[in-house]
Amino acid sequence: VALAAFDPTAPRLTEEDRERSLYVLSLALDLDEAWTAARDLTLTIAPHMETQGYRHEWIDFLAKGLAQAQKQGDQKAQAHLHLLLARIYQFMDDGAASDSHLATSRTLAAAIGAQDLLVSILDRMAAAASNRSEFSLARSYAEQVLAMLGPDDPSGAVAHHILGLIALRQARWDEAITEYEHVYALRQQQAIPRFLAQALRDLAFAHRFAAHYETSITYYQRALTMLAESGDTYEYAVAHNDLGIVYWFTG
Repeated sequence: VALAAFDPTAPRLTEEDRERSLYVLSLALDLDEAWTAARDLTLTIAPHMETQGYRHEWIDFLAKGLAQAQKQGDQKAQAHLHLLLARIYQFMDDGAASDSHLATSRTLAAAIGAQDLLVSILDRMAAAASNRSEFSLARSYAEQVLAMLGPDDPSGAVAHHILGLIALRQARWDEAITEYEHVYALRQQQAIPRFLAQALRDLAFAHRFAAHYETSITYYQRALTMLAESGDTYEYAVAHNDLGIVYWFTG
């Protein structure tokens, strides 16, 4: 019932959905016979728990899910849960724990040939390397992802985003713009408003650094329109802040 009530297109997990889901999982993750539904509910709400800032409490649920996945011999779920734990620890600035979970996740995903998970794992490894300014390593991970995918596969959007970010940090503005344009083209195929708005915001950001202020303003305004419609107040606030910086540059 909790899983059926959840709207995967919603920009946020409502308090009611969150509390019901966590209550259900506090019971179901201990029950062998409930594993399939408990696993699906855990993986469904995980992105929202992550983006809405839940950390220590959510780690406990992921750890309990991981223990049950190991008991059930569900290797794909194990790989996915290790990846989710890696992301949480990365947000908590615990690089050692994050790297450990990523390595385990990668080994499990490779063993069962789960390419979709391998893409997500390598994306996260590329992001971590980029955050440490290890740009050659980050590029290597991103290029591994793109080598696994077709040129127009939307799954390559994060890898192109990482390459754009590297170009920005190395002051290669035109290259960054090209990468972010590719991200936007791939996100259009998915037609998920939040991802499209983020891609537009990234394009605006790159044009700002290239001093293309009018173009930057246009992209930010388009992103703001989409974010206002989606109800994603956090991303909406970030885009307003960024647009304010552009106007400050233009006097």
